[in-house]
Amino acid sequence: MEGKRFEDIVRILIYIQLFLASVCVGSSPCMPESDRFGGYTVIGGSGNTSSAGVPSGSRVQVSVICNVGATAQSVTTQCSNGTWIPPWPRCKLPCSVPRNSGPVRQFVNGEATRPITSYYTRSTLPVGTQLVARCRDPGKYRLIGDQRRTCEGGQWTGEEPECQPVETQFLFYGALREVASNGTIVVYVHRGHPMRLDVVCYITSAWLGPPRLTTPLVNDEDLQHWNWPKSQGKRLYPISTDFSGMYTCSGSSSFHSVNVLFKDTIPYRVRAAECDVPAAPEHGRLLFGSRQQPRDIFTSGATVSFECEDDYRLVGSSEITCEKGQWSDDLPVCTGIMALFLRT
Repeated sequence: MEGKRFEDIVRILIYIQLFLASVCVGSSPCMPESDRFGGYTVIGGSGNTSSAGVPSGSRVQVSVICNVGATAQSVTTQCSNGTWIPPWPRCKLPCSVPRNSGPVRQFVNGEATRPITSYYTRSTLPVGTQLVARCRDPGKYRLIGDQRRTCEGGQWTGEEPECQPVETQFLFYGALREVASNGTIVVYVHRGHPMRLDVVCYITSAWLGPPRLTTPLVNDEDLQHWNWPKSQGKRLYPISTDFSGMYTCSGSSSFHSVNVLFKDTIPYRVRAAECDVPAAPEHGRLLFGSRQQPRDIFTSGATVSFECEDDYRLVGSSEITCEKGQWSDDLPVCTGIMALFLRT
């Protein structure tokens, strides 16, 4: 009861303020506002509201009739010296739900727990919704177009994103990691349990060489490292939150950079039970696996195997299993038999 009495007092004070404003400043009428997505009906006021407007201090009820697909809520508003309080209602046209194209991944309002795929059962998203895009593997693709787009007037702003493969790629092995909705590679640091992360700069053609990996670490040259004909790797051990920053893989005529964030907290959440199709290593092939549905996914428990071409040997696991949305091990690589070995 006391809460309702307080609201009534506040409402009376607002009306008094509006009345005083109209007396002291003037009495400009308010004109009905047009809407390109619909029309309106005004109940109240006096005279011809379409031409003369609504007198200051008058209250009217505005009912909006929107075109097909658009929505609006009728309101009761008051004219205060040329200004509608609350604002005149408008029809809002939602946007169609976009689909991921190729390696593009989109997230509603930038939340990792709200991938656009979870909205495929809907037809539209409301006005003001923001989409944040990234590539499935930021180490191997570069995002072209707008990373952030907003639903405005039934259309998504900006240029539709796409992912283009790069010639200078990143491979990561070791510590637990994932890709944030904005494309940042997040590496989790286990406090009290030293972990390693091997970062590899890989060039798709020997003509692009020599490969060069640059890290944000001040002691970059002191890191354990190795060189192969088409790659250069560096080992971060033990990993630390101080290792965050931009990592760059360069060739003779091109380069690619990724943002890597080291965090000391591993989030607790239930991961999806499906895994994306793993990429076959260069000079190798994916041997078998039960591919699922149009989205090309593997269900939990599915296993795939790899093998290399002649004169190449497999480095890493020859068989991996989908476990709660994650592959049981890092993807292997095929290296030439004459490749240089690890050096310190």
